Amino acid sequence: MYKVVFFLIVSQLKMSYKKFAAMHPFPSYEEVISAISAFPDKDMGMQMYAEYGKPHHELLKKAYESGMNDTVCKEIGQAIYNMGGMQAMQMNHYAFHYFSPFAKSRDPEIYLSAARHLEHAWDGIGEWVA
Repeated sequence: MYKVVFFLIVSQLKMSYKKFAAMHPFPSYEEVISAISAFPDKDMGMQMYAEYGKPHHELLKKAYESGMNDTVCKEIGQAIYNMGGMQAMQMNHYAFHYFSPFAKSRDPEIYLSAARHLEHAWDGIGEWVA
């Protein structure tokens, strides 16, 4: 029973992600870099800046535009890990969490669950634990 309810909730969220992504385009690489540069926590901002390159941007954009598809998100996590290890995964996750359009959503369910969804999709890649 609980698995069925959980499945329905997750399915509904994924439909919400797709609808949200269709209405709110992913920011350009330059927009994200500008936002990272202005991040209030300068140390974390520098770490994100060092790890967030154009290839990472395109991968995270793909995850966003896929409606947070599990398979796509897992493949993206693996690709980011292959390019830069755990540090790259953490900093790109933070960049996604803080600067994707989900972060500007007024719906806390969308905002909070999208980054958490990415965390779960990446579970088991390298040292990543959801």
